[in-house]
Amino acid sequence: VFLKDAGTNKIGTIKLVREYTGLGLGEAKTLSETGGAIKENIEKKEAEEIVAKFKEAGATCEIK
Repeated sequence: VFLKDAGTNKIGTIKLVREYTGLGLGEAKTLSETGGAIKENIEKKEAEEIVAKFKEAGATCEIK
């Protein structure tokens, strides 16, 4: 799952990034601003659930 854009709710996106990656606040903020991999090598169903949560928060994600 790759984050492309944090959207308008940046705080919500940062919280989700921290939840799924285990990164600290600074690293999660940077990843939210620049985009990048959230989770790799996971099942499609789990990836779809993660993408749905990020879309709920207003972020743009994709499954690669």
